[in-house]
Amino acid sequence: MYWGAVKHKYRLTAHTSTVDEMEQNMLACLDVVPLLTIRRFTNRSARFISAYDQGLLGSEAVWAAKRYPGHRTLPPTMAAMARAAHVDFTTVYSIRSIHSTATETQNTKI
Repeated sequence: MYWGAVKHKYRLTAHTSTVDEMEQNMLACLDVVPLLTIRRFTNRSARFISAYDQGLLGSEAVWAAKRYPGHRTLPPTMAAMARAAHVDFTTVYSIRSIHSTATETQNTKI
């Protein structure tokens, strides 16, 4: 979130021709990002670290971080709920790709 906000602000600045100007623009963009954005990014990162520390997989950590935005660490009950609600996104994507391939095949036959 923080670096994304900084990159967005930097891309809105005028194009520069020297390294010194680029450095000044970058430092100005770093200062423009609100402290609240930095804190939110820090808390979100801490929740992911906590989820991985509790043994959750990537998709489970994403699910838990979205469901429990309150504190920096996830409670053990949330980790258990994430494991129970685990959806393997690779399976979902492969099903979608199979479905889209079948649909394309049907459309070419018509």
